[in-house]
Amino acid sequence: MTTENSITLVVPARNEEANLELAVSVMVAAVEPQFDDYEILIFNDGSTDRTGAIADALATGNPRIRAFHHPESINLGGVIQRGMGLASMRWVMYVDGKGATTREALDTIFAQRGKADLVIPYILNQHERHWFRRAVSNTYRTLLNTLFRLDLKYYNHLVLSETTKARRFVVHTKSYAFQAEYVLKQLKSGSSYVQVGVMDRFDDTGRKTKAFKPRNVLGVGLFLLRTLWEVYVAGIPLRGGIEEASRKGAERNGTGNQEPGTRNREPGIRSQEPGIGNREPRTGACCVVAEGEDGNSRTGEEEAAARRGGSHGLEDCTDAEAVTCAGKGGGGA
Repeated sequence: MTTENSITLVVPARNEEANLELAVSVMVAAVEPQFDDYEILIFNDGSTDRTGAIADALATGNPRIRAFHHPESINLGGVIQRGMGLASMRWVMYVDGKGATTREALDTIFAQRGKADLVIPYILNQHERHWFRRAVSNTYRTLLNTLFRLDLKYYNHLVLSETTKARRFVVHTKSYAFQAEYVLKQLKSGSSYVQVGVMDRFDDTGRKTKAFKPRNVLGVGLFLLRTLWEVYVAGIPLRGGIEEASRKGAERNGTGNQEPGTRNREPGIRSQEPGIGNREPRTGACCVVAEGEDGNSRTGEEEAAARRGGSHGLEDCTDAEAVTCAGKGGGGA
């Protein structure tokens, strides 16, 4: 069973042979004192170096670590989406395999869990970044805050959320804008948040960003257009219907957040699929179906429990989104 004090870390890793082992060791050192149970899901996302072999070795050495391999990259957003679908712990957060996040930063983020629906970190040492990265980051933040009437200090850090709540929101982009779309939809549906400052590493040796690749830039543009349409016109799509999210948003509307100057608004919210809103939601910690190594369908929680018995959970995967219990037959209510 999932314990109340447990966390899933989703770790995207593309050509991170120089950084992955140290990055994971920092994660383990941070979660073990603070959580009763944890799992670390490493996604070797189309790497051409030894990242996959290192992920396998880490999984072999720790039953709470699982390795997944994508022959072709599905991009950062695709990895996070898949990781959230497989998560079996109460809390979920993505941590990049390049090792830019320090132990102190993870400790600070974890310490805020339970104080709001979302823990949203921001970077205290922005001055250490290259001037171009700072300029792009500031422009991006200002644009999103203006368009969506928010006052966040940063959108693309390691956001901590409860797994069941995170899964409810349909996120379309697989680009580097995934985190922003995920945060915006939760906040514009009435979720509360707390912002916390952290120090990141910016010694760039072996840690080059992939954010400015053409498909990521295009993905960010498409994300902006679609999210504006959904927030202000069509309604925010949910997995499993609108009743619970609408109720919670209405209860919180006008109550404020952990940070002054922010707003909770209740926009129109729509279901992803016709008729889903009238179904009785399935109970339990996990309603996402994963295919086990034996070919049988199990919930992410059941699969994680089965694998923790000794197998390190190595598997190959395709670029396919997880099937939710509300939408498909394999786990439907």
